[in-house]
Amino acid sequence: MKEDAPYNLAAKKINIAREKEHHLGIEEGEREGVTHRGEKEPLRLHKKELGNKAEEDAAGYLSKRGYHILHRNYRTRFGEIDLICEREGTLIFVEVRSKRSLAFGTGAESVIRKKREKIRRVAEQYLLSHKLTERRIRFDVIEIHYGREKDEIEAHLRHLEGAF
Repeated sequence: MKEDAPYNLAAKKINIAREKEHHLGIEEGEREGVTHRGEKEPLRLHKKELGNKAEEDAAGYLSKRGYHILHRNYRTRFGEIDLICEREGTLIFVEVRSKRSLAFGTGAESVIRKKREKIRRVAEQYLLSHKLTERRIRFDVIEIHYGREKDEIEAHLRHLEGAF
């Protein structure tokens, strides 16, 4: 098994019962188009802009579900964590991945071992610098797939709790 296929390895660590798929602004299991009036369509954004849009959408999703956003794009010399949140006494470090196409796999599949290690190092630095070494922590991945359904742009969000 190749190391570049992260979720072939990491899938064993994911508790499938805790995996949740949500679609922006709707209840679990429903599908609905999300229109983007007055702004650039996500499918036409540059890679960096699309990443920023995905982080905004992920932060909004988490906030609506009772997560308190502590930091966005937290950087250290070791790297960056997209979102740091707190919910029910647990610190959650969130990696956000956006995709226009699923032809080369999902966003979560792109969080390879090297990236997971980097996120863990940044999280460790965060905990040490904020004197939070005794807190419960969790690492989540949020993937957002922006696609076109007929004439509307849809954004499908999947939240993997405790992904690694």
